[in-house]
Amino acid sequence: MSMKTKLKMFHVVTFLLFLISCYWSVLGKDSTDVILVESSPDEEDGTITTEDGEEQIVDVFEPTKEWKVIKPGQAVPRGLHIRIDLSTGLKEAKLMDENEELEEENVDEKNEDSESTMRYWKDGTKEGIRHSKQKYFTHDELKNAMKLFKANQDDVKDKEAAKKIREKYRSIEEIKEDFEAMELDLETDVEVMTKLIGRYNRSGATVEEKIAALQDLEYYVHQIDNAKDLATIGGLQLIIAGLNDSDDAIRQECAFVLGSAVQSNPHVQVQAVDSGALQLLLQVLSTSQSVPLRKKAMYAISGLLRMFPYAQMKFLELGGLSTFSSLFKGVDPSVVTLKVKAVTLLHDLLVEKQDVFQYDDEGDSVHQLRKEQYKRVDLLPKMLEQNWCQLIPSLLEVPDSDVQEKVLQAMEFLMDPCHHFSQDTEVVQILLKLKRSLQSQMESQASDPDGSYVYDLTVLVDNIMNHLSP
Repeated sequence: MSMKTKLKMFHVVTFLLFLISCYWSVLGKDSTDVILVESSPDEEDGTITTEDGEEQIVDVFEPTKEWKVIKPGQAVPRGLHIRIDLSTGLKEAKLMDENEELEEENVDEKNEDSESTMRYWKDGTKEGIRHSKQKYFTHDELKNAMKLFKANQDDVKDKEAAKKIREKYRSIEEIKEDFEAMELDLETDVEVMTKLIGRYNRSGATVEEKIAALQDLEYYVHQIDNAKDLATIGGLQLIIAGLNDSDDAIRQECAFVLGSAVQSNPHVQVQAVDSGALQLLLQVLSTSQSVPLRKKAMYAISGLLRMFPYAQMKFLELGGLSTFSSLFKGVDPSVVTLKVKAVTLLHDLLVEKQDVFQYDDEGDSVHQLRKEQYKRVDLLPKMLEQNWCQLIPSLLEVPDSDVQEKVLQAMEFLMDPCHHFSQDTEVVQILLKLKRSLQSQMESQASDPDGSYVYDLTVLVDNIMNHLSP
């Protein structure tokens, strides 16, 4: 046989052997699958049986009396303490102490499926699981035990503690029953205000009942939406009509409610002015002898005029500036507060108009409209005509620093239009006297925290006097 023929036969035999090897390799793979079956309690630990009847020994965890790490895939004998570090997933186990008894109330037995093989124990701050039927956990059982262990971390196992919790807190059903028994009916603000208006307007209601209703109503109308609702339900008109009541106490409360309702509320301001509120308030201010009533009327007037040029024009048309001027004719000390409130309001309105014109944005149509409205409010010329340059300095001698501050601020603002200041020697003397008094206070109150306030007043006086100097 030639060498060439021998080489061909060798290649053929080699190829056949390769095919046979592949066949047995595939066939062997199918026949060697390992299936774990539960062994009886008296079988030796660590023994498993395969489909072909062969027994194989797997890695079995060997416990000691000390905590020992369970390696992945190890079979765990029954009757051990097992603990799991939930932050790392590390599993450890050890033998139970001979005299250790687990309290039955700390053991929670799960349902009858695979979970029923797990028994949970707790000893002080330690807790774990053990197998209730077999000597060891299979891999799947151990995974399931870990899931259940994590899921029950927050459960209340202590029956006494659980009982105390149930006694302390009521169920939602009990709470619902209580609410139904109470027949609790929460009212909206509109419903409450409607009832208050009804009490106030009820035929035969006493003065005390009306005042109580008005006082409660004043609390609600501070909220802008509530004040709007008051106008919608007709309550605003009743309040304005109450300014004509024969009882001063009722008129006073009506003015208070009205003043609170119109504060920074254009919607209510418009309705109040159109309903004649401003005229009635000026009438109260000029004719009433009750100082508390006049103060509440001034409060309402202030709320109507601020940031509302339409009301300011009405104020001038109705002679409101003359009504304010008449306050300075009397010498009653109780009226001083009204005088100061009048000066403060007029000064604030002048500053308000100035601020509107200092801001100029041609692209802001709303602001341009406001500018046109303020142009029609000729408050300053009217004040000059009615000698307010003389009336304002007359309050400088009031021994009250708050009053002095408000008067000085008004005078500083009016320095240019009020040339009278520099020509009135009495005004100059009052300013000099006030400056000496303030300097004396600064010296005596050098360490007083309020010293800075006195200093600010002194600066105001100096600014005015420097402007008066030729």
